[in-house]
Amino acid sequence: MAKELSRVDPKGTSQHCWECLNKVSKSLSERWHSCPKCGQELDRDYNSALL
Repeated sequence: MAKELSRVDPKGTSQHCWECLNKVSKSLSERWHSCPKCGQELDRDYNSALL
């Protein structure tokens, strides 16, 4: 099973949902990602890493 690796500009990655790519604006103090579009909920840093 091959996996693809690509570079992503880290700027703004915590503002987008990794599942549906919907932009979910949040302040730096908000540590939880909650996407109103697809319902994905997880730590914002983990969400960024998946993106």
